Parts: sequence; structure tokens; C-alpha cells
Amino acid sequence: MLIAMRPMTAEEFAKLQRPPSTIRAPRRAAPPAPSEARAIEAAAVETPLPRASVFVAVPVEIPELHAMDERSIYTSLIRSAAARHSLSAKLVEAIVRVESDFNPREISDKGALGIMQLIPETGARFGVKKRELFDPTRNIAAGTAYLAWLRNRYHGDVDRMLAAYNAGEAAVDRYHGVPPYPETQEYVRRVRAELGVLQ
Repeated sequence: MLIAMRPMTAEEFAKLQRPPSTIRAPRRAAPPAPSEARAIEAAAVETPLPRASVFVAVPVEIPELHAMDERSIYTSLIRSAAARHSLSAKLVEAIVRVESDFNPREISDKGALGIMQLIPETGARFGVKKRELFDPTRNIAAGTAYLAWLRNRYHGDVDRMLAAYNAGEAAVDRYHGVPPYPETQEYVRRVRAELGVLQ
């Protein structure tokens, strides 16, 4: 439970600005009699004047920022970029889940960067500089452009697209399909599994 400041409602503010009913202004300009002054002071103690601030501390439950909050933003970016290239948004999301699990600051031991884990050379091929690969919008734009390029190269063969995304086109061309690399084969299997969950 956190304490959060929230603005007062108009009704709450109006109540604070209303003069207390027990306090009456003197009817004459002359100072009030001592007994009257004491009565006014006692009333003021019983009914304190409103504080100047229009913000009050109200206990509200504020959930911590969960990964799903950011994922909804990235999922929206994925949908837009996928539509631009006539790609399956679910396929792109499955790749993102396997590559970085939606972490835009991810860095692999092979130098792949960002949410779709692009190496700088691949990003440059599609107009995105190395320093921009940590920007999810730019990274997803380059990653989906690369996937669209792979789709055209392999005539929509998803397994070859995924294998090339992981191991490079040269390896796929050399073996005329998914190369016999355990890492690449596992990668294709994992993306296919995530795609099955999303569909």
C-alpha cells in the first residue's frame, strides 16, 4: 500500500472553502467583547479552517509496473510494423518473446541488440544505426523489414525464415533449409511453440 497524492474533487474543495457555520463575523467595527472573543476562539478550535493545499494524501493501492504494462506498448508497435510489411503480428511477437522476452536493452553474447536482437550489420541494411537498436520502435521497424525480406527470399517458408533470422541466409542456403545447428534448430522449435500459444 503506497500513499499517493491525488487532486481533490470539486465537491471536496467546495466544502473546504465554505466558511465554518459556527464562526460569524462581528456585526460592528468595534472589537468584540472579551466573552464574545473567547467564544469565537473556542469555535475556531472546534472547527479548524481548511488547509491551503487542494491536494490530500489518500491511501490507494498502486500496483508495481509489471512487464505486461510495457508489453502492451511493444505489442502495439509490433502490430503496426507487421501490418506495414504484411507480416503476421503473432509471428513477430513469437520471435520477440524468444529473442529478448520484450527487453529492449537486451544484448546477446554475439552482439545482437534490442528487442528483436539484431546485429548492427543487419540493422544498417535496413536503415537503422547501431545506437538506434535500443529504441524499440526503430528495432522493431528494422526487424520486421528483415523478416519481410526473408519471406520474399524463401517464398513464405516460415522455418527457413526463422533459421535465417537466427543463423543467417548463407547457412540456410548452404543446407537448403534449416541448418543442422542445435542452436538454430532449437530456435525454430521455440518460436514455433510460442506461435502456437499465441494462435
